[in-house]
Amino acid sequence: MIRTGFSKKKNAQGLWTAWVWEAPGGERKYVRDKDKTRLKMRVYEMVSRMEMRTSLSTVTLEEYSGAYLEEREPSFARSTYKAYRSIHYSHIEGTKLGKMLMPEIKHSDIQNMINAIKGRNKTKQNIVGYIRTLFADAVADKLIDSNPCMGRFKYKTEVPYQYKIYTLDELLTLLNSYRPEDLDRLPILLASLCGMRLGEIMGLKGEMVDLENGVISVNMSAVGMNGEIDIKTPKTAHSVRKIYAPAVVMDSLKKFWRKGFIFSDDGGVTPWNGAVYTHRFRNRILYKNLPRTRFHDLRHFAATTLMEQGLPDKAISTFLGHADTNITKRYEHILKNTEKRPAEIFEGLLKEDGL
Repeated sequence: MIRTGFSKKKNAQGLWTAWVWEAPGGERKYVRDKDKTRLKMRVYEMVSRMEMRTSLSTVTLEEYSGAYLEEREPSFARSTYKAYRSIHYSHIEGTKLGKMLMPEIKHSDIQNMINAIKGRNKTKQNIVGYIRTLFADAVADKLIDSNPCMGRFKYKTEVPYQYKIYTLDELLTLLNSYRPEDLDRLPILLASLCGMRLGEIMGLKGEMVDLENGVISVNMSAVGMNGEIDIKTPKTAHSVRKIYAPAVVMDSLKKFWRKGFIFSDDGGVTPWNGAVYTHRFRNRILYKNLPRTRFHDLRHFAATTLMEQGLPDKAISTFLGHADTNITKRYEHILKNTEKRPAEIFEGLLKEDGL
């Protein structure tokens, strides 16, 4: 039996408190809110979810997914929650699979859903990834006995994306199409010569740039989604890093340095939306008749250039912020002397071409 309790007065922070537990002996879950009526509604919703989770024999996938999202929202990064919510509304709620009871769903039912979806395999894989998460959670909570997502799913063969990685001459043409005082030019330098991701660039603050020593600290990411911007830590723990930047990058950063977000239209308070910037980037390439490439492929320019110059894989992985647990100990002695080498390599190449 699920029991509830409510405080008779507000706590020191001015919040009403309620607690919910499964009797006998269940762990109490606490809920707090400034508004007493809203608190009661939240408690009743929690009770409803807990009752549903006691048995999934009569619960559909869409019901479980909806309750899962509501319960787990505070623990997700905002962009992750939005992605899951989009999958729920577009591919689970109201669909044939979504209306099936959780224990009755089989591997073949999920495969049929994949076959019916029109779109890229990456999109389908993201949908399956969310459904895997739902069933893994249900199995872990011992609500169902087996996970129908175990095993591989088949996806239609796609023509792999053909990367267009700029040559040095093409990159210089792109950079020279901007005026030095144009802030839109700086993200291209940061991606192509420092290997930074778009979110890391949009999340760059003046306080993260050491102009004296030529070092950029990457510890924040600003991700645009559905017109909103999510400020969070970078992609992985390995993405938090320090980058020794070439002189041409630091010279440009000096021009635009300020406290707060460097890429901002309100004095550093709010960062640019990366999706909006990439739209401008694509338009620039079309307008200047440059080879079509994605903004993210400028990171590939950084990686391939360093590979061509003979930099060890481990040094490149560290420079780009990749997580790679398969690198052996033999690279550690090399790394001690290569922290600055990417910057030195790019500086040498750019000097040769007169940038």
